[in-house]
Amino acid sequence: MPKSITVNTGEKIEVRNTDGELMGFFYFNPADPDLMRRSEEAYQKLNEVIEGLSEKPTNEEVEKVNSEIRNQMANIVGENAAQTLFKYNSPLAVMPDGTIYALYVFDIVCEFIRSEVTSRVDKIQAQVDKYTEKYK
Repeated sequence: MPKSITVNTGEKIEVRNTDGELMGFFYFNPADPDLMRRSEEAYQKLNEVIEGLSEKPTNEEVEKVNSEIRNQMANIVGENAAQTLFKYNSPLAVMPDGTIYALYVFDIVCEFIRSEVTSRVDKIQAQVDKYTEKYK
């Protein structure tokens, strides 16, 4: 039997559609200090590639942009998340309100990240306050 190691890759996050059906899952580590930097870089790249689309893009151009969007999402929260989030819609699909699906998904993911990171920061601050209170 081969030797193995166990690595904590973060929390398992389920992704559900608006009907509540499970689409898939990914692992997320809100304690990852690189998360915010990767998110900001991905957001800039996402806007660049979408703005770089020609008015009447070719199939090759659309697939290249879709691929880049998937890569940027994978860079933020992992390959499994990118596959799950774009499982039923192309990143360049247009939502009923005119929003590009990738931007819609990115906003949801970034809000989730902000919420989780803020929660962790608050817990850390509470611990710091608890231990420094007696020195005030």
